[in-house]
Amino acid sequence: MIYTFEIQEPYKSFLLGWEKTIEWRLNTGKFKEVIVWDILQFETWESFKILEKSIYKTFYEMMIIEWIDKVLPDYNNIQKWVREVYYKFYSQEQEKEYWVVGFKVELL
Repeated sequence: MIYTFEIQEPYKSFLLGWEKTIEWRLNTGKFKEVIVWDILQFETWESFKILEKSIYKTFYEMMIIEWIDKVLPDYNNIQKWVREVYYKFYSQEQEKEYWVVGFKVELL
């Protein structure tokens, strides 16, 4: 199945440049439904095959397990990154309710 999604810069460029190999979202809506081998497609048609799907209780847990450079190559401090990036998009209440999903992706 193909799922379209939006992504902001610089994260879009990091994915396209292979600097970022894991895309993250809250584990809700269409992102909860995605399975391995599905396709994530940008609104501009670039596509990524899902190689792995992992669920985490928190963004912090995901960063510890996946290593920060695979998720956000422009940050090297996990706590700062969670505050400045993830909590800019999602609240701690949403994180607690839905958990976090990470997709290891490959550009098609």
